[in-house]
Amino acid sequence: MDDQTRIIKLEVEMESLRESNARLQRSVDLLHGELVDLREYLDRRLAAQQASNDENFREVRASMERGFAECRAESRTAAAQSRKEAKEAKRWLIGILVSIALGLTGIAAKFLLGT
Repeated sequence: MDDQTRIIKLEVEMESLRESNARLQRSVDLLHGELVDLREYLDRRLAAQQASNDENFREVRASMERGFAECRAESRTAAAQSRKEAKEAKRWLIGILVSIALGLTGIAAKFLLGT
C-alpha cells in the first residue's frame, strides 16, 4: 500500500470519525436538553409538593387546634358537672347526717326522760 492510498484511507476514516462525532454531539445536545427539561419539571413538582405539604400542615394544625379547643370545652363542662354533683352529694350526706343526729337526739331524749 502506497502513501497516497494510506492518506486517502486516513482521510475517509477521519471523515467518518467527524460524522460520528457530530452524531454523538447531537445526541449529547438532545440529552442535555432533556435533562434541563426534566430538572425544570422536577423543580415545578417539588414546589407544588412543598405547597401541598404546607397546606396539609396548616389543615392538620387547624384541625388539632379545633380538637384541643373541643377537649378543653368538654373538660370544663365535665368539671362543672362534677362540682355540681359533688355539691348535691354533700347536701344529701348532710341531710342523712342531720337525720341520724335528730334520730339519736330523739333516742337520747327518750332515754333521759325515761319514756
